[in-house]
Amino acid sequence: MDDRIVEFVQALRGAGVRVSLAESADCMRAIEAMGVEERELFKATLRTTLVKEHADFPTFDELFPMFFNVGTPPMQQMQGPGSGLDEQQQQQLSEAMQQMMQQLSEKLRELLQRLTNGQPLSREELEQLAQQAGMQRISNGSPYVRRYMEGHMQRQLGLQQLQQLLQQLEAALQKQGMGREGREQVQEMAEGNAQALEQQIQQYVGQSLARQLAEQMKQDPIHDLANRPIDQLSSREIEMLRDEVRRMAARLRTRAALRNRRHRSGALDAKATVRGAQRYGGVPIDLKFRRKRLKPKLAVICDISTSMRPHATFMLTLMYELQDIVARTHSFAFIDDMHDITQDFTGQRPQTAIANVLQRIPPGYYSTDLG
Repeated sequence: MDDRIVEFVQALRGAGVRVSLAESADCMRAIEAMGVEERELFKATLRTTLVKEHADFPTFDELFPMFFNVGTPPMQQMQGPGSGLDEQQQQQLSEAMQQMMQQLSEKLRELLQRLTNGQPLSREELEQLAQQAGMQRISNGSPYVRRYMEGHMQRQLGLQQLQQLLQQLEAALQKQGMGREGREQVQEMAEGNAQALEQQIQQYVGQSLARQLAEQMKQDPIHDLANRPIDQLSSREIEMLRDEVRRMAARLRTRAALRNRRHRSGALDAKATVRGAQRYGGVPIDLKFRRKRLKPKLAVICDISTSMRPHATFMLTLMYELQDIVARTHSFAFIDDMHDITQDFTGQRPQTAIANVLQRIPPGYYSTDLG
């Protein structure tokens, strides 16, 4: 179970859900305390410990059954003592299938035998279908891609012609003299077996794509850099991290803009409404609301001693990439004395301003003075 949970966490990360190592450890401890016997409690434990953003809940709900499904429904055999058909009906089914086999393609013959024998897909057969569908070339695990892969594999199996196949089977059974009740029972079992095959394919595709995305994330150089000390990074790797900081700032700006649009209307502004109503003869047609000011004011104090300079540059880069969602930022740098560096970032790009600050305040032989 631990390995399956680790794979699930990797799949969440591959799908873009941020899950830290600490949250993964919390998840393991919570599951140890709560147990795995009750499915809904187990699911709630995973979601509570691993998912922070409400927007990530649909991703969690979509991936969960791929890794912790109760299993596909068992397929029913139409031949033998446990089939629910009497001996005469089984004989009629066997003769009807023999007649149909001569008219069907090889693909549909195999599907018909699988449906009547209650034979699920083996792991090797699923892998072969996935390879023929080109799953190894997929680098995107979106719902559209998953549905495409599932449909492709189902077509290879012949499931898109299921209704046509069942109609032919019913006609052949009627020709053999099977009664209506028996024909309906055969059709119901065949449809149930087809549904089980579809669920098998869906579960396989979901798990496979999730694992592929998790492996791709492991190979991502940014994922590797995030786990290494900054002082061990090359100049090229540091620049890659700076680019990642800028991308993170862009995502934060987008979220902040959405939040501002959702909260544009505040309390009713009576004075502004009355003033605006004068053009309509005093009728308050256009209501005015107080705009909420959601922009924060920041004061950033950075230790730019020798050991802290790389960290300070990333912090300052992030802060000044977010200027359009921050009302005011005052920045100070210190080693042994405090320096106001706010003006250095006025009219200059963050990287240029940071370089100028570091050059103006060089490190010395002394240690950081926090007093």
